[in-house]
Amino acid sequence: EIIAVDKGYTEAFMDSDGDEHGAGLGKIMTEYSDKASKTGKARNKLHALEKKHREARHIAKADRIKNNNLGTKKVK
Repeated sequence: EIIAVDKGYTEAFMDSDGDEHGAGLGKIMTEYSDKASKTGKARNKLHALEKKHREARHIAKADRIKNNNLGTKKVK
């Protein structure tokens, strides 16, 4: 009989008997979060560069950055 369930980060759930359910979930979540953060930082730098070129009236270069580097097809 399960009396309580604890939801956590390192494992998905732990019941009152001390059994882990979903062990290793924290590691997977951390890896994904780190990868998404790194990708987001790089995209933000490119977005700032695109904005800088657009303000300097280098429209063709800004369009190339936007079309080739700031798409969302591969973003997951």
